[in-house]
Amino acid sequence: MKKLKSIPVYIFISISIVLCKGCINDNQIITPIDTQYSFDSARYNWSFDSIPGEFFAFNAFDTSNIFLLGARALVHYDGSNLNYHYYSDISFYPLSIGSYNKNSIYLGGDDNSITNQGVPRLKKWNGLTFEEIPIPNPNNNHYQISTIFGVKEDEMWMGSTRGDLIHYNQGNFEFLRLDSTFYFIMFGKDNIGNFYSVAVKTVFDSLTTNYLNIYKKVNGKWEWSIVFSEKYNLYDINEIQPTLINNSISGFQNNNIVTFTGNNFHEIFQIQPFNAYQIQQLSDTSTNFFLIPGLIENGRLKLFHWNGSKWSKEVDFYETGIIPQGPITIQNVEGKYFGLFVDHTFAFSFLGKGEKK
Repeated sequence: MKKLKSIPVYIFISISIVLCKGCINDNQIITPIDTQYSFDSARYNWSFDSIPGEFFAFNAFDTSNIFLLGARALVHYDGSNLNYHYYSDISFYPLSIGSYNKNSIYLGGDDNSITNQGVPRLKKWNGLTFEEIPIPNPNNNHYQISTIFGVKEDEMWMGSTRGDLIHYNQGNFEFLRLDSTFYFIMFGKDNIGNFYSVAVKTVFDSLTTNYLNIYKKVNGKWEWSIVFSEKYNLYDINEIQPTLINNSISGFQNNNIVTFTGNNFHEIFQIQPFNAYQIQQLSDTSTNFFLIPGLIENGRLKLFHWNGSKWSKEVDFYETGIIPQGPITIQNVEGKYFGLFVDHTFAFSFLGKGEKK
């Protein structure tokens, strides 16, 4: 299993959902009916390609340009085949991927060599080769690049496992360490252009406490102000597990989807027939149409699809022989579903594809 190195141990499930812009009414809560729920049969035909090795996330531009972040290679799915682009760098240990187009894909992580263990690393895939981008590190700080958000070539944002916010502009870096005990997991925007970053940490005290901070960038300045801060005891049903909806900060709370507006979270969707499973990223068209992994009945993991009025059971993983572990990544790409499912026990990954029947 992929492990984070040279950082405090954090246990915090991050869930990311990316939905379409303008599809969410903050004042409307959608509540599916749940009385001995009768699920529809599958609406999609599913297939799964096995990929040796552990893969952690992917960026999808269209159905012919899907890039999967692996431990030893960036893999390009062209709609038919998997094309491996090896790092040819055994010391590079990837953790995050971010991009704004298929020829400018940034990979962040750290160094895994004996002499430079824990030194931050950044690579760029330019469509043909990998470029190493040296990160200034005069104090020899040890951290990993844990999240990347690409806007354009002169506006790349990164967060670290030691509370650093990093702005990259074509060779120039700006650094700001907000709190070295926190771990940045995502960036997001709101509908009026405010820019946010999200950081988490876990303190293993007598209760085990999870912390969630949201920072807002001060417009026109290299300053960030904290706009939300909360802590939760272990198994607190009110704990928010942060995610993204159309690049807006959102999350899951007590099995409901919530979104961040102003300086707080507000419920927008209630999931009742099953318990949502760990999601790393899920993109779809709106809260009236999406796919979510979940647990129900005998505890077997399944995929469920919501079409605006009713849920369907799409995939029973027990029947496929696939045993996903850890957060799942799913995206809707041009009307087709693509999912990354990883079995860390056997170091195998699966690219799932769902096409409307």
